[in-house]
This record gives sequence, C-alpha cells and structure tokens, in this order.
Amino acid sequence: YVVTAEVNGNPENAETVNFTADAGSAAIRTLTANKTDDIAAGRDTITLTATVQDASGHPIANANVNWSSDNTSGNFSETTTATDAQGQAIVTFSGTLAQVTTVTASSVNDSEKTIQLNIVPDQLSAKVVSITSPEHDYDAIANGMDAINLTATVKDQYGNVINQGDVAWSLDPASSAQLSADTVPTNAEGKS
Repeated sequence: YVVTAEVNGNPENAETVNFTADAGSAAIRTLTANKTDDIAAGRDTITLTATVQDASGHPIANANVNWSSDNTSGNFSETTTATDAQGQAIVTFSGTLAQVTTVTASSVNDSEKTIQLNIVPDQLSAKVVSITSPEHDYDAIANGMDAINLTATVKDQYGNVINQGDVAWSLDPASSAQLSADTVPTNAEGKS
C-alpha cells in the first residue's frame, strides 16, 4: 500500500507499507474433498484441499500440510504439501480397502482438520471367488427331496466383499436337477 500525506491538497510525502498475514494465528480452517461418498476402491481418486489462514482470514502461503489416514491401503500423491498463495494445499488420495476412512490434515500451530470418506468395494471387478457347501456335502440322493446347499462368495479384485450383488446360478449340463433360485443377491458377507 502507498500512504500519502497532503497539505492544502499538495502531496508532501508518500511511503509504502506492507501488511502480512499473522503466522501466529495460522491454522487449517477448512478441509474439503471433491467426493466423500461411494468412492470405488482402487478406482476413484479423491482431491483433498486444506486451506490455511490466519485468524482474520488472510491466506498463509508456504505452510506445510501433513496428510495421513486410518486406512492401511490409503495412498496420497504426497504426504506433505506446501500451501500456495491462496493458502491452499492440494493432494490426491485413493485406497483399495473398503471402509469409512478418516483423513487428517495437520499443519502450523498444531492445527488439524479431519474428513471422512466412504470407500466402497469396486463393483466393476466383482467376481465369484468360491463356491462351497456349508455342510461340506456335495453328494445327494436323486430322489426329488435331497438337496445340496451351495454358497457363492463374491469379492472385488482387492478382496472386499460385495454386498447386494446378484449371483446368477446355472446347471451344466441341464438335467432334472433344479435350482431353488436362478438369481440370489449377496449378503453383507458377500455370500449368495
């Protein structure tokens, strides 16, 4: 800023003054994500933005922001980023373990903010990983009454169970044997 002193309308003197942000009151004021729900494991990449400002809302540039999460598969593009001229530190995050994940950004003056991300199984890579009989019995008498119970377990490519995924059952070769249902949804354990 230029401050000018005038007498009788004539500028007598001018000085340049500078105001700087108050680093002593700097803190992370906000932590946002471009998406927080239905994040596909291993497929979606989330952009996280932490904003560091002083108590008056002035941006703090060149402040380091450290990133961490409670998801053991969590991966940040960088674990420490510096704020830009707008006081923003930006990083990307992805994870392969489906769970509600808490991401923490910490910075100057022991300030920190958290945000929760709901990472869900990758439906596009869902596949049947096993077909088993809970009773370990794969033989039955063909009398129209005996049955063999089978359970299919469905997971994504990262081992996350698929809930409410439809499993289509079929017999090969087709015979007089019958299925109790052609399509059965998986439960919370990924079993159909």
